[in-house]
Amino acid sequence: MQDTLRIGTIVRGGEAVKVIPQIVGHGFESFNLNFWQTTGETDLIETAARLRELAAEHDFVISSVGIYGNPLNGSGDNADTLASWERLIDHAHLFGTDIIGGFTGRLPGLSIDESIPKFTEVFGELAKRAADRGLRIAFENCAMGGNWQSGEWNIAHNPSA
Repeated sequence: MQDTLRIGTIVRGGEAVKVIPQIVGHGFESFNLNFWQTTGETDLIETAARLRELAAEHDFVISSVGIYGNPLNGSGDNADTLASWERLIDHAHLFGTDIIGGFTGRLPGLSIDESIPKFTEVFGELAKRAADRGLRIAFENCAMGGNWQSGEWNIAHNPSA
């Protein structure tokens, strides 16, 4: 894939087929699809097929797909986040992208140091799964209200972390 600078924006993955046709005419050449905590009921195969049709018609690319939840927690609203990472890794090629992004997660209420073993376990497997498919993982650098000592969402809360 040739690196090309494109004007892009973020679109909710489950709404992309509806939203992109409404905004692509405003100069957007690239879209990042993101999902909050789960890919949910989104049929990734059908969504990718429809977006490929739209991309051929309007000359845009899907630059990346992302899941934003806590894959280390695995409970409550984050119960499906890890499985959603896996689904996006397995389906990224259908969207024509080789980048999957998202939060690293962290163990709620604990320090980054205490979260690293779980991160290593979870992302060791996800990184292997992605590498086996020729994909790259990108982490969102977002505090989400956390710091080094405590937080709910993301180890990658700043560049040092």
